[in-house]
Amino acid sequence: MQNTIIESKKVVGGFSDIHNRLMRSYRQAPDWWSIVLIIVGVVTGLIASELTNNEIPWYLYLFSITVGISLFFPIGIVYAVSNLRVEVSVFIQAVVGYLLPGQPMGILASRTIGNMVVSQALQSAENFKMGHYMKLPPRKIFFIQIVGTLVALCSSFFTVIIVSKFEPNLCTPLSKDWSCSRIQTLFTASSIWGLFGPSELFSYGREYFSIWYSIILGVLAPIFTFFLSRKYPGTWISYIHTPIIFISASKFPPFPAAPLFTSFIIAFIFNFWVFRYRHAWWTRYNYLLNCGIEFGTLITSAIIIIISGYVSQPNWFGNSLSGGCTLSIVPYKILQQPPSLMASGSGASP
Repeated sequence: MQNTIIESKKVVGGFSDIHNRLMRSYRQAPDWWSIVLIIVGVVTGLIASELTNNEIPWYLYLFSITVGISLFFPIGIVYAVSNLRVEVSVFIQAVVGYLLPGQPMGILASRTIGNMVVSQALQSAENFKMGHYMKLPPRKIFFIQIVGTLVALCSSFFTVIIVSKFEPNLCTPLSKDWSCSRIQTLFTASSIWGLFGPSELFSYGREYFSIWYSIILGVLAPIFTFFLSRKYPGTWISYIHTPIIFISASKFPPFPAAPLFTSFIIAFIFNFWVFRYRHAWWTRYNYLLNCGIEFGTLITSAIIIIISGYVSQPNWFGNSLSGGCTLSIVPYKILQQPPSLMASGSGASP
């Protein structure tokens, strides 16, 4: 990794390029600021863990932090290449589920802590990099990130309170516009890995034991494609990036079908057609286009939240949780009654 960074910096004139020379006029944020911030965060988390009546033990909190720190660099490399973030929740859930079966709150807290460690670290590195190119003082960026995190925390908390006032059936099947599919997925995951525990579902001899084969596939697939790209350089094989493929596939569930179609269309137009046939435009404006789409999505989401209590959303397969397939929400369907029920004359079906 270090050699890759050094070689890439040589291409742009070494570490004394124009950006680094201009940023030398600012004072850097001292390391002890970050150390104090880390200590305050860890101590606050440990205190909060002790106040949960042992639902979130202190060692579980430290374990989640350790996993997030350990996997930061490989996740950061993939994020730098693809703008896709890998979540550490599955690994944490599997380990904690075996250690503390029957504690869904511990599962939910541990996966959240681990993901937040990685997410905040990547966000901090991204902000400092953006500030580096925009020639912003590093010390001010440091405090802006702290203030921004506190503002986001408070705004998210009060948004949930405000929405729950207008929607008493929030995140329930009775809610018309607020199905909370993402939250329901988190609840289901905490129940599977915490309430029941992986030993009851994924251990050897259990119904879903085969899921562990996916771990073997995830480990071997990048190695396999790497050696193939070395053997056939310059071919289409060198463009296969299995982490990106797997991460992309995991981003869509449990959301409706519309994001899948729109993201595919946009990606095909601007990252294939425009990249190949209008490369000069792509080089100059594609990054700005990405920022504009993200900002526009946030504005649209805010507008939808405001008007959802007054205007009904259009009903089409793109925003339907079932994607137009009614059988997708039915785990099984009995087509013929068992002989015992037929003999008893019961016409009820579960």
